Amino acid sequence: MKPPIAAVADESAPASASPRSLAARLHHALMPDYNRNATVYWWTVVALGAAALGFSTLQLLALPPSIWLQAAVGMAIAMATGFFPVRVPNSTNSFAAGEIFIFLLLLLHGPAVATLAAAGEGLIGSLRTSSRWTSRIVSPAMAALAMLASGTLLHALLDVMTLYGLDNAGLLIVVTMVFALVYFALNTLLVSTLPHLKRNEPLQLADLLGMFGWVGIAFAGSAAVASLLFLTFKESGIGVLMAIGPILAMLLATLHYHYRQQETNESVRLAASQAAEQAAQLAAQAVSREADLASRHLHELQASERRFQSAFTHASIGMALLSFEGRILQANAALRALLGVDEADLRQHDFQAYVAEADLIALNVQLAQVNQRDFEAFAIELRCRHSSGSLAWVAANCSFFSEPGSTTPCLILQAQDISARREAEAGLHRLAFHDALT
Repeated sequence: MKPPIAAVADESAPASASPRSLAARLHHALMPDYNRNATVYWWTVVALGAAALGFSTLQLLALPPSIWLQAAVGMAIAMATGFFPVRVPNSTNSFAAGEIFIFLLLLLHGPAVATLAAAGEGLIGSLRTSSRWTSRIVSPAMAALAMLASGTLLHALLDVMTLYGLDNAGLLIVVTMVFALVYFALNTLLVSTLPHLKRNEPLQLADLLGMFGWVGIAFAGSAAVASLLFLTFKESGIGVLMAIGPILAMLLATLHYHYRQQETNESVRLAASQAAEQAAQLAAQAVSREADLASRHLHELQASERRFQSAFTHASIGMALLSFEGRILQANAALRALLGVDEADLRQHDFQAYVAEADLIALNVQLAQVNQRDFEAFAIELRCRHSSGSLAWVAANCSFFSEPGSTTPCLILQAQDISARREAEAGLHRLAFHDALT
């Protein structure tokens, strides 16, 4: 058979297409990810499993009809329990209680009946866990092969024990538990080989040993329970077994629903934990965004402050920051040159100290309006006193100002020397109202 890449077939091919093209089309539909080795292995296992099921069916038909009903009931119970697996706590593994009834059928009626029951349970398990028909077909075949081989070996060993008088209860339980581990190992080997072949990887012993643990213990425990039920049946007959069966079913159902409830609670806990983690992540992201915004805002404030300081310091006209009462908070070089004082002297005085007395009343009237609600700015022309004693006419403009990075508002004063203009205006006034001859 060709690999999947060669299995592409024309959908419009006639019904009389060659068997080779039909096989290729079937391969492409069922196993597009199977290479040649995996394909050969799958078909071999399916063929051998079908042969094991056919042989087991013939062996069952050879038994007395009275056994058929017991076998049918046991197989039905084993298959039904496949719908209710008991999950092993704190692990991803689970086992079906049907193993108990399969092992019991093996002890009661031989490997043929147990093989049919194992195949039925494998079919139910694959229908429940997989949507691929390759898995649904090969799983019961693998279970049938493993059970027929290991079950035949167990019955051969039990016959030898009976022959030599070693068929006591304790040894029977131990042998059956060992058989259960052999059955589990053989089934695991058959199942694990397929994915390794698909990936072209060799199967390592560590891969098989890693699959033991809770599941292997569960199989051994199921075999022990089946052995006890078998011994009870031999001692007390089918009546006691029929009484114990419902009790065992109730116990297993209780375990199943108890563990399901634990899984539900764990899912709720995980969901709550994930929600809390997501909330914490969102909060951390929000804090990070706020920190970024604060950092960007601070950077912008610092840049704005640098621009203001540069413009304030290097302005060609006098500038000062004043309190609402007129106290000088900061002054630039142009204002210091206009008044003929240094920074330290300016900070110790109010601006009114440098204004001529004749203009103080007009300035104070304007400053008194600062605390009024509708105040925005004022402009006034006044005379300022230079440290040398001379007076200079100044056009002063004053308005509200909020310094970058500061929460305390103040006033910003712009003072421009207009002495030349005032002198020119005075000269024009004299020319207009005085006769040069008189």
